[in-house]
Amino acid sequence: MNSNVNVMIYPYKKDYSELVYYYTEVLNQTIVLISGCFYEEMGPNINMFQNFSQGLENSETVIFTYSSLEEIDYNNIESAVCGKKKIIVSNKIYNFLPTSLSRYVSKTFGYNLSNYKEDPFANLFRMNIPIIGISGMGSNAEKTLTQIELSRFFESCGYKVCNIASKEYASLIGMNPLPSYLFENQNSVEEKVIGLNRYIYSICQHENYDVIVITVPGGIIPLNPFSYGDIGVMNFIFSNALRFDINILNIYAQKTNKKFINEIKKICMWKYAYTMPRIIMTHTGYYINSDDKKEIYIKESESQIENLYEEIQGENRLTKFYKNSRKDIQKMGRSIIRELQENLG
Repeated sequence: MNSNVNVMIYPYKKDYSELVYYYTEVLNQTIVLISGCFYEEMGPNINMFQNFSQGLENSETVIFTYSSLEEIDYNNIESAVCGKKKIIVSNKIYNFLPTSLSRYVSKTFGYNLSNYKEDPFANLFRMNIPIIGISGMGSNAEKTLTQIELSRFFESCGYKVCNIASKEYASLIGMNPLPSYLFENQNSVEEKVIGLNRYIYSICQHENYDVIVITVPGGIIPLNPFSYGDIGVMNFIFSNALRFDINILNIYAQKTNKKFINEIKKICMWKYAYTMPRIIMTHTGYYINSDDKKEIYIKESESQIENLYEEIQGENRLTKFYKNSRKDIQKMGRSIIRELQENLG
C-alpha cells in the first residue's frame, strides 16, 4: 500500500491495536476509525469519524473485522463495493459472502489453511537457526507489538528474520500466520505438536533466515478467578514442538514486585521448560470489572508505566515498552544478539 492511503478498520476491536500500530508507525499510513470504538492512543495518523458512512467517504481501503456470520453487516460491505473501495476480509467471512459481494474482495487474511497431515514419523525436527519465542501473561499482552519492533531492530542490523505471528491478520503485517489446525478440536495435542514442528520447519526450508521470531497465542496461566479461561495450552504445545533459544514474556502494566517477577520466571521454566525469560512490561493494564467479573484492558499512561517500572527496574532481564520507548526494545535486541553469538561460539 502507498503511504498516502487511508485505511478504515471496522469495526475496531482491541485485538487489532497492533495492526493500527503497524500501519501508522511502520507504514506511515492513516487509519480511519469510528467514534465510540474506544481506541486509546490518538495521533496524527489516526482519523476519527462519527459514523461508518463518513469513515468510508474518507477511506480508500476497508478492513472488515467481522468474525462471525451474525456480526456481518452486508449493507456496509455493499456500501464499500459501491464506493469502489479496496475491501479486505478474513477467509472465514469471505466464505459467508454471496458472490455478488465476494467477487469485489481484494484480499483475504487468516490462519494458514493447510490441513494437518498424519506423519508416520513421530520425531521432532530440530531447527538449525535460533528461535525467539514471545509469550504473554494473558490476552492483549502486545506480543505482536514486541515482535514488530524487535524484528525491525534485527533487520536494521542486517539479519534476515522469519516472523510467525499468532494474530489472525498476520499476513496484513507481513508475517507468516499460524496453521488453522492449531485452533481446531479434531486434532489431538500430540498432532498439534508434531504439525506445528513440521510447519515451522517447512517455512525455514524456503528461505535462508538468520533467526525466527514467533508469538505464542494465549497466556501462560489463568488470571481471572471468576472465569476459568486460558490455562496455557498453546504455550504447552509450542514448548513441546519447538526449542526456544530466547524466551520473552510480556506482562501487564500493574503494580508488582521482584517476588512476583521471580515466580512467573519459575512458571515459564518449570511448566514450559522455557529458558530464563526476559520480561517486558507493556503499556496495557489488566483489571477485572467488579460488576460482571470480566476482564478489562486499559492503555496506561507513559508516566504510569515509568513509575511502575521504577519500583522493580533493578530486576535482571526486565525492560519496558511503549511507543516512545523503542530504545528499550533495541537495548534488549542487542543483548539477545550477544547471547546468541555467545551460544554459537
